[in-house]
Amino acid sequence: MTTNGLSVPPSKYHWVVVKLRPLQFFALFLSALLIRLVWVPTWSMLAFEGHERLYLNAFEGQSVGPSTAAFPAVTILYGGLGKVTQDPRARVVFSAITGSLGVVGLAVWAHRSPPTFAFSGVTS
Repeated sequence: MTTNGLSVPPSKYHWVVVKLRPLQFFALFLSALLIRLVWVPTWSMLAFEGHERLYLNAFEGQSVGPSTAAFPAVTILYGGLGKVTQDPRARVVFSAITGSLGVVGLAVWAHRSPPTFAFSGVTS
């Protein structure tokens, strides 16, 4: 049953899905990006440790040997980003943008298959 842009299936759970507009997706992206960039406490205290250090080495153009801590695709991606800019904060901004796009992607997926998303693991 559809009423005023709302999809309400006959179910005992009574879930309602509102059709999202592009402006709402953009607002979701901006809010996720803002949270990710504000969440970084202080840019001057930014430290790269563990697997992040391996990615920083790739970003700086150094060789990253075989490691179970660093994904090769991400290492190549950060190596390419390092050829564009040498500011390590670019990695954080790039990761924040990618993560924010992931939030929008999750919203799109949840919007297209609400019963699977909302009630995964729930049996009737």
